[in-house]
Amino acid sequence: MARRSAGFVSKKPHKKSRGGCLSCKRKKVKCDEALPACGYCALRKLECNYPQGQAEESPTASSTDLSTALSNTPSSQLDDSTDFNNISVEIPSWLIPAAITSVGQLTGADMKYLHHYKTSTWSTMTMRNEEVIHRLNRDWVPQASILQPYLLYAILSIAAAHSNSLCPSGEAKNAALIYRQKMFAAYNKALRDITADNYETLLMTAYYMIMLCPPPDQPCDDDTYMDWIVTFLSMMQGIRILASLKWATGIEKLNVFPLFKRELRPLPSAPVIELHPDPRLYTRRGPLGTTPEHPDPAPLYETASPVASGLDMSNLPFRPVELMSAGTSPHAPAAWKKPHSWQLPAPAFLPPPLLALLKSLVDPPDSEPIDIHCESLLPVLHAMSPIFLSLYYYHINPDAHVRITVIPTFLPQEFLTLLREREPRALVIISWWFAFVTLLPQNWYVVNVVPRILQATSNVVMRCNNKLYMDAMEGAYRVVTVTQQWGKEAGARSLFDGWDGVNWDDGPRKEEEHRNFEEFCDIVEEGTLESITWDVTP
Repeated sequence: MARRSAGFVSKKPHKKSRGGCLSCKRKKVKCDEALPACGYCALRKLECNYPQGQAEESPTASSTDLSTALSNTPSSQLDDSTDFNNISVEIPSWLIPAAITSVGQLTGADMKYLHHYKTSTWSTMTMRNEEVIHRLNRDWVPQASILQPYLLYAILSIAAAHSNSLCPSGEAKNAALIYRQKMFAAYNKALRDITADNYETLLMTAYYMIMLCPPPDQPCDDDTYMDWIVTFLSMMQGIRILASLKWATGIEKLNVFPLFKRELRPLPSAPVIELHPDPRLYTRRGPLGTTPEHPDPAPLYETASPVASGLDMSNLPFRPVELMSAGTSPHAPAAWKKPHSWQLPAPAFLPPPLLALLKSLVDPPDSEPIDIHCESLLPVLHAMSPIFLSLYYYHINPDAHVRITVIPTFLPQEFLTLLREREPRALVIISWWFAFVTLLPQNWYVVNVVPRILQATSNVVMRCNNKLYMDAMEGAYRVVTVTQQWGKEAGARSLFDGWDGVNWDDGPRKEEEHRNFEEFCDIVEEGTLESITWDVTP
């Protein structure tokens, strides 16, 4: 046997392994591959993650950890009727494959809230039960968020806030705020360079802004709530700004376009009872399609029908007094005690208290100074009119939900300034919008504080000592109170209480009459009227 040379030290045999954890690989140190955390990571309190597939090599550790987790559940709770889907099992971190995104590798908390979004939160973010909407919120958004940090942080923040609303905890609440701060930082940076690649994800983030502004913790003073209202509504302004970049140049071609529709169905004209002394023109052939049982011959329609003669009935110069009787409405001020022939200018389908507010804007007394805020208030007040029309004709429906949701995108900057300055009429109008929010099917992010919001705004309005404003505030309060006590359908119905000439139960029938009338006018326009057989039997 040959003698070993002096100074030679034999090398201890060892087995090479590529199964070390990711932290040891980055540090280029030998990993002892202990589970659930190696010695190097455990000593330094680092998160120990093994490459994907490592879990398959350690079935013993896997079963041991899962058995330990299940053993924490009292045996008395495990029987034949036990729902194992609801048993909380803490899965070891080394069993979760690493998820690499634009913000790096997701942490355990990130994965938890992303899972909550995918399984629960997304379904609370839609006003329409349509598969195209579900696919966008459930699938498209999480996939797109992997590449865009602001969208990822947005859905993580919403998921954490939603989790906190279901089961309040300091951890979820703090997580929602931290994700929100990260979202704003990434979002503001991305806005400096809008491209075709990031436009849709920026638009979606703006869409989610309304759920990223948690209301203040109660109890707090009125000023805190008033400041929050302005911030909450300002968050929605990004939608209008971003959507305007594509609104006239192909926004309908975007993947996310279905979420940005402002209406789902056309609305008939506002109900009109009679506007002309000749009953043949408006009583028998009004905009609601009050077609007589035996229609007149075609020549009469060609000469007398408002539609056939080209008269636009959608912007009538006057609101008929029959819809809002000044002498009988309990909400009308004394100034409305006018002759029966008097008609109210500026048409809008609004309930008596809001219509009275509208009249005060368009027809103020000569003795009062010029109203410099009128131009900022009128557009918002008119924007409320289609909501009442949709509820009247179709009752509680997705179209009304969409119209309610998009109101903040109609608010001009001047209106937000008036809210910031506590202008009473602006507060009245926005109080009605918050009352509408209680009618939405998904409103967990704000519904619980709506009564407190109305209390804060009404405290300011009452200090004005103006009965017109206080009557309008009372109407918003009534909607919220009825909705809380009797449900959304009853709350919507209460909108039409005391509204002369407008009855909740008549709406669907009159919508059908209007639709039949429109179909008849299309037949007249197409020149196929001769094909109709007229029944002239008395």
